[in-house]
Amino acid sequence: MAGSFVGLVILANWLASRYVVSVGFGKTAPAGVFCIGGVLVLRDWLQQLRGLLWTMPLVYSAGLASWAIGDLAGWTSLEKIAIASVVAFTISETVEALVFTPLRNRNLTVGVALSATVYRLLEQAVQIDHVPLATITGGHRS
Repeated sequence: MAGSFVGLVILANWLASRYVVSVGFGKTAPAGVFCIGGVLVLRDWLQQLRGLLWTMPLVYSAGLASWAIGDLAGWTSLEKIAIASVVAFTISETVEALVFTPLRNRNLTVGVALSATVYRLLEQAVQIDHVPLATITGGHRS
């Protein structure tokens, strides 16, 4: 399952570095957003099975693997997306660790609502290359 998570993050980053797609209502997004749902489901599943401290290094491993593949292949745009992905997921995972994880067993709805709210506030404050974090991460899902 961890291998699937890392592989899907690499695929999302590669798609994001190569293609822009229409997502409706006149909006476009990097094609990697189509993989993010699977990435987040796998991340949540792995966190439930193994814990947050085991899951967080996978985020960095996936980003580093994307960067290394981009570097070896000479795909400069993939390297940039991989770095942006690591930054975005670091923020997302930090919010997850600080807000959602402690609340999920006591009140799932409150945990989801608070972590999404905090993430959105951070998203407005931090943009990578003037690209909102939700564009890179596919939006936050706790």
